[in-house]
Amino acid sequence: MITQTSIRVDGHQELKKLVRRREQLREKLKDHFCQPVGQRNYDDFESVVDELGEVRRKIHDFKKK
Repeated sequence: MITQTSIRVDGHQELKKLVRRREQLREKLKDHFCQPVGQRNYDDFESVVDELGEVRRKIHDFKKK
Protein backbone atom coordinates (compact mmCIF):
# COMPACT_ATOMS: atom_id res chain seq x y z
CA MET A 1 0.00 0.00 0.00
CA ILE A 2 1.44 3.34 -1.08
CA THR A 3 0.68 6.18 1.27
CA GLN A 4 0.61 9.89 0.52
CA THR A 5 3.71 10.35 2.68
CA SER A 6 5.71 7.79 0.72
CA ILE A 7 4.70 9.46 -2.54
CA ARG A 8 5.82 12.82 -1.17
CA VAL A 9 9.15 11.37 0.00
CA ASP A 10 9.71 9.64 -3.35
CA GLY A 11 8.92 12.89 -5.14
CA HIS A 12 11.31 14.81 -2.92
CA GLN A 13 14.05 12.28 -3.62
CA GLU A 14 13.39 12.49 -7.36
CA LEU A 15 13.60 16.29 -7.26
CA LYS A 16 16.87 16.15 -5.32
CA LYS A 17 18.27 13.72 -7.89
CA LEU A 18 17.27 16.02 -10.76
CA VAL A 19 18.74 19.10 -9.07
CA ARG A 20 21.98 17.22 -8.38
CA ARG A 21 22.19 16.16 -12.04
CA ARG A 22 21.52 19.75 -13.15
CA GLU A 23 24.44 20.94 -11.02
CA GLN A 24 26.72 18.26 -12.49
CA LEU A 25 25.81 19.33 -16.01
CA ARG A 26 26.40 23.00 -15.17
CA GLU A 27 29.87 22.08 -13.92
CA LYS A 28 30.56 20.25 -17.19
CA LEU A 29 29.60 23.39 -19.11
CA LYS A 30 31.88 25.52 -16.93
CA ASP A 31 34.74 23.09 -17.56
CA HIS A 32 34.01 23.19 -21.29
CA PHE A 33 34.25 26.97 -21.45
CA CYS A 34 37.41 27.03 -19.31
CA GLN A 35 39.28 25.03 -21.96
CA PRO A 36 41.06 26.72 -24.87
CA VAL A 37 38.86 26.94 -27.96
CA GLY A 38 40.95 24.42 -29.89
CA GLN A 39 40.59 21.78 -27.16
CA ARG A 40 36.83 21.98 -26.70
CA ASN A 41 34.73 18.94 -27.56
CA TYR A 42 31.62 20.36 -29.21
CA ASP A 43 29.89 16.98 -29.60
CA ASP A 44 30.08 16.55 -25.84
CA PHE A 45 28.95 20.17 -25.40
CA GLU A 46 25.82 19.59 -27.50
CA SER A 47 24.89 16.45 -25.58
CA VAL A 48 25.36 18.25 -22.24
CA VAL A 49 23.22 21.18 -23.38
CA ASP A 50 20.49 18.83 -24.61
CA GLU A 51 20.48 16.85 -21.37
CA LEU A 52 20.54 20.04 -19.30
CA GLY A 53 17.49 21.33 -21.14
CA GLU A 54 15.68 18.05 -20.53
CA VAL A 55 16.56 18.06 -16.81
CA ARG A 56 15.43 21.68 -16.46
CA ARG A 57 12.12 20.82 -18.13
CA LYS A 58 11.62 17.86 -15.79
CA ILE A 59 12.34 20.04 -12.74
CA HIS A 60 9.93 22.69 -13.99
CA ASP A 61 7.20 20.11 -14.65
CA PHE A 62 7.82 18.49 -11.27
CA LYS A 63 7.46 21.80 -9.43
CA LYS A 64 4.19 22.54 -11.25
CA LYS A 65 2.57 19.41 -9.74
